[in-house]
Parts: sequence; C-alpha cells; structure tokens
Amino acid sequence: MRPGTSSRGVRSGSADRDYVTDAMVVAAVLVSVGLIAVSVTLNARMAYRSADTVFDAWGYALAAGIADALKAYAPFAVHAGWRNRDVVAVIAALTVFVTVTAYTFSEVGFALLHRASSAAS
Repeated sequence: MRPGTSSRGVRSGSADRDYVTDAMVVAAVLVSVGLIAVSVTLNARMAYRSADTVFDAWGYALAAGIADALKAYAPFAVHAGWRNRDVVAVIAALTVFVTVTAYTFSEVGFALLHRASSAAS
C-alpha cells in the first residue's frame, strides 16, 4: 500500500484534495451535456424541415431528437452492462447505438433527397 492512502486507495487527508481536477471534470461534463443538447436540437430541426406536413414534421423532429439522445446514452449503457457482466444489456445497447447511428446517416440522406426534389418542383 502506498503511503498516505487507505486500504481502498483513497487519500486519507482531505487537505490533499485536488480541486483543479474536480473543476475540470465538472467543466467537461457541462460541455458534454451542452454538445448533446446542440446535437439533439440540430438533428430535430433538420428532421422538422424535411417533412411535408406539420404533423409529419413534429413526428420526424421528435424521432430524431430521441434517437440522438439515445445515441449519447448507449455507450454508458454498454459500460454498465459490461461492468455487471450482463451480456443481454451489452448486446441491446450496442444494437440501439448501431441502429440509431444508421438512422442518423439515413436521415441526412433523406433530407438531401427531399430538399433536391423540393427545389426541382
């Protein structure tokens, strides 16, 4: 055991706490959440603009936003399943990630085709 640590590997003195590292972790989490929010918003907006009716637009936007949020959550679900040795959870999370990523790519293609056909009309 290293000097100054407990049996769990945690420093015993609270004066040794590294607040700079804590601040960097909090900043990284906030930036990540912000990027996820921007990504969800942009994908929902692109999906909304690719529909012909208002009802379809809201449906596409909702699906795109939820898909993007699931894509951000899936790696954490894979990690949790892996850590708990839950093979079904890992397979399910990987399936969701691959499916949602494929949806995102197909959505971009659909939006480009829709925009080209709208411009031609």
